[in-house]
Amino acid sequence: IKSDQIQDLLERQQLDLVFSNQEIQTDKLESLYLGQEQLFVNLDPFTALAAKQSLHFQDLKNMSFIVQEAIGIWRQIIEEAEIPGLKFFYQTDDQAFSAITSYSNFPYFTSNLTLALEPDRSKDRKVLPLMDERAKLDFYLTYPKEKKAKLANFIKEVQTIWPR
Repeated sequence: IKSDQIQDLLERQQLDLVFSNQEIQTDKLESLYLGQEQLFVNLDPFTALAAKQSLHFQDLKNMSFIVQEAIGIWRQIIEEAEIPGLKFFYQTDDQAFSAITSYSNFPYFTSNLTLALEPDRSKDRKVLPLMDERAKLDFYLTYPKEKKAKLANFIKEVQTIWPR
């Protein structure tokens, strides 16, 4: 969602808050910086790329990835990376995604957030960070200033669980 759409939805009180990679500061809205999310690649440990310590998008040429359908802005980023021969097999069902990643050697993406919230998900994989600048995004929590007190506990909880 674009900044002006976020602003409109919050100002019309259709939403109480939004997680976004855009900072919005107006007389009615404020954004609180949460931290950075970084994209990682989860590889079968016996693949050639698994010997590296980090990767770049161009290292992924001619590979096929299992990808969860609902990954927000990351979908646009991986699709626009212009990696020759890269194929994505999108999964809408979380259980199907988990089964495929458990019983196959297809690589998949995670982030520092998913790794923090689901540490066992990648236990049988070599997890390597993508070092391209576009594989890192700053995230903000944006809300109407008048609702800050009402949202205070939630905001504190989000700040607590966000990986540093």
